[in-house]
Amino acid sequence: DLSTQSLKVISISYETGSIFTSHSIQFDVDLPQYKTVGGVHRNDETVTSPTAMFAHALELIFTKMKQNQFPFQKVVAISASGQQHGSVFFNNEAKSVFKSCIKEYSTGTSDPLEDIVERVLSIKDSPVWMDSSTTKECELIESAVGSALKLSQITGSRAYERYTGAQIAKIAKYSPELYENTQRIMLISSLIPTLLLGEFAPVDVADASGTLLMPLRAQPPEWSPELVQATAAPNLIQRLGQNPCLSYSVLGEVGLRWKVNFGLDAKVVSASGDNPNSAAGLMMRPGELAVSLGTS
Repeated sequence: DLSTQSLKVISISYETGSIFTSHSIQFDVDLPQYKTVGGVHRNDETVTSPTAMFAHALELIFTKMKQNQFPFQKVVAISASGQQHGSVFFNNEAKSVFKSCIKEYSTGTSDPLEDIVERVLSIKDSPVWMDSSTTKECELIESAVGSALKLSQITGSRAYERYTGAQIAKIAKYSPELYENTQRIMLISSLIPTLLLGEFAPVDVADASGTLLMPLRAQPPEWSPELVQATAAPNLIQRLGQNPCLSYSVLGEVGLRWKVNFGLDAKVVSASGDNPNSAAGLMMRPGELAVSLGTS
């Protein structure tokens, strides 16, 4: 679970459903070199987190688990949960670098994971859900679609500053060179399966619903050309990559890097946002209703 302040890993028995082990990394405490406070950097209304820190935390927590004799070889499948709305921006070298350094784990590619990720980021810091700097972009998106009401009828929500579409619109407008150097944009939840696979992982349908870029009722799930156009971000639909996948999709197997270093040989299942995953954990039945009251 890649949250704002920490990365937590739990292992669950598939026979009993009980928690087998639990490990965590606190960003401020365990990774002080990134100088975060509460896991973030604040600059007035702009709130971000160093993207490389997320990768650093993933490899560090696996290393700690290995030191504690965690039985990686017994893991059947691994999935992830991530703070919603936050985005990650990769340049055009990322695909080949991930293939050689993670998926195939070629000779001479044993650099720390955070260094690998750092050099393939087009934007070094991920905008996160606490950011409130995109009011103008929200207004422009609602206006382009027709109104806040029409946008909510399509996506399930009016435009809020934390939503990914508004964040992308801001970057495309004020940092066009960085945006132009971006090949793939994904959500923070998709970063974990991407790093495990060694290839770009799709966004799942539940987390995609918090981007303002996907019609809520689209079957099958797809990025909307109309909504993408409303951001005024050039060629955005290509940068989003494949359409959102179903939340229980098996994406592939972990890359050779994880097999060699930790003995992990498991299926990778699509990740989702922390709030949708919390809802899934309620195991609701038809006719039941859950209300989520969060900070944002």
